[in-house]
Amino acid sequence: TRTQPVQFTSDVFGDTPATARTYISMTCFQGEHLVFGQVGKQGALFRINDPQQTSTWSTGSAVCSAALMYQVMQGSVDAVFMVDSVSFEVTE
Repeated sequence: TRTQPVQFTSDVFGDTPATARTYISMTCFQGEHLVFGQVGKQGALFRINDPQQTSTWSTGSAVCSAALMYQVMQGSVDAVFMVDSVSFEVTE
């Protein structure tokens, strides 16, 4: 439910280069409307219950997705890769 923050942990041991910076990207949609978006380190709290972060999400449920990403330099370019993702519904 939306009354508590969400927190993600994962094990990427061996799935990413040693120099990679890993993070979680979470988004929530009501239909086509983005009502929540946040990027954080693994273990960070995603405060889906904070009105300041979800000002367009007043009521109702939303379909959310969290992706485990990593970023690494490839030459002179920052490259971003998705390791895995999960979708879930958040209800009031």
